[in-house]
Order: sequence, then C-alpha cells, then structure tokens
Amino acid sequence: MLGMFQVPQLSYASSSAMLDDKTKYSFFSRTVPSDTLQAEAIVDILQRFNWTYVSLLYAEGSYGSEGYKAIKKRMESIGYCLAVVLELGDDFTPEQFDNVVEKLMEKKQAKVVVLFTTQYQAKGLFNAFKARNEACNFTWVGGDSISMNAHFFNEWKYIAAGTLSVNFVSQPVDRFEEHFKQMTLRSGSRNPWFRDFFASFFHCDPTQQPGTGGDACDLDLAIQNATDYKPESTASLSINAVYAMAHALHDLTKSCPQRLTDPRQCVPPTKLRDAIRQVTHRTHIMCCCT
Repeated sequence: MLGMFQVPQLSYASSSAMLDDKTKYSFFSRTVPSDTLQAEAIVDILQRFNWTYVSLLYAEGSYGSEGYKAIKKRMESIGYCLAVVLELGDDFTPEQFDNVVEKLMEKKQAKVVVLFTTQYQAKGLFNAFKARNEACNFTWVGGDSISMNAHFFNEWKYIAAGTLSVNFVSQPVDRFEEHFKQMTLRSGSRNPWFRDFFASFFHCDPTQQPGTGGDACDLDLAIQNATDYKPESTASLSINAVYAMAHALHDLTKSCPQRLTDPRQCVPPTKLRDAIRQVTHRTHIMCCCT
C-alpha cells in the first residue's frame, strides 16, 4: 500500500521472499535478509553433513511456501531428494499433528526433517511426538521462526535434542535490555503501546485503580520482576532500522536550504529511499537488505 504512494518503508523483521521483487516493492527496504538466503543456508547445512534424503514440513502462507520452493529448487540442483513434504496449517489439531508424525515414521530412512514452520506448528509437532512416549530419532533443521527464542526447546529437550537452526544476526544490546528490564507502568506511561504490553505480560487491568482489588496493575512493578521474562532477540534489528531512518533523514536535511522553512522539500521519496539504503556500518548499523 505504501509503495503505491512512493512512501519509503523500512522493516526490521519482514523477511518474506515475495518482497525480493523490486518491480513491485521498489520502496521497501529491510534490515534482515530474505528468506531465500535462509533457505540456502539450510541446504548448506544439509550438504555439510551429507544429508541427501530428508523430509520437509512448511507453514501455510507465503513464509512457508516461498521457503519450501527455495529449498526444493536448491536441493534439486545438487541432486538431493525429499521424502515427506507436508504443509502445516495454523489451525492444525493434535490429531492432525499426530497424522504428520505417522507420515514421518513411514519414511524412517529420512532421519532429517527440515522445519520451515511457525513456533506454534513446531510445538504441535513436538507435542505429538511427546504423546507417543517413545524415542524420537529424527534430527531437526529449522528456520528462524523456531530459533528466535533460545528457550523454545526447553519443554521438548529430549525430542528436539541436536536441533540445528538458522537465524538473523542480532547482537544483544545491553543498554537497551537494562533500561527495558527496569521499566514500570509508571515510567513507561509516555509510550502508548507499553501499557497494553504490560497488561498482557502481567495479566492485569491497567484501567483499575491500585488497591481496589481485582486485577489492577502495580504501577511500580518492573519488567525484571517477571519470572518468565526473556530478552527480545530482535532488539538490535529494530534499533538498526530506527537509526538507519534517522541517519538518512539527517543526511538529506543537513545541507538542504529549505530544512527550516519547508523540510518536506528536503526528503523527496526517491532520495529518502536511496539514502536509507546507503546507511552502512554507522553506529553499528547494518543496513539495508533491499
């Protein structure tokens, strides 16, 4: 939609291979690589261990289907073969996941299973294996969606043992994490989205007054007090996107005669898009994957 009006867009997490088409998405940029490269990395892993016969499970929708196409194309080019290939729906029931397990077990000689799925689908699959209460002798090779959370596999450690997965390069941002952990509903009141996040995270109602009972939120309760808090793995990607946009705007306006009278004249859409893509390695920014 934004592209129709030539509005430059910069994403920190949109990795869909469909966005590779710059004839359709000429004003779209991102700070993460395309899923096409992710698919190539997965096949590189298969080559490294000489896993020539594998099964592939992928999510319905563009993420899974485009990933499947890229993996299949690359595997065919090197003579590798697919055993079981199944598309998993977002609304799959335990019975349907059990059917997936049955199909994988029918092709036991394919000991490796590639997962280009969502976390929900991976959970459903692992739960189906867990319910069988028998040894799982498969090796899993996953995409970024199942490796975003380092603690994802804790519940299925024996089923998912030995899993290999690929993910974006995202460095920890200690200053941000320290700041975020200390945030409370009171200190974060300036952020219009933090209130909703806090309410969802602590299962409380920010509209109720403290001390009135019910599920009222504690205004001074810090994020770090939550026992299940885990650092956000994509924080640096978000920060990169913000800095890239800020530096691009700065570069365009610093020498523009109209910057004080009519700053909009300083940032024509095409020039802003190009400036965003030229921001590299400044204040640890890695931009941009066009």
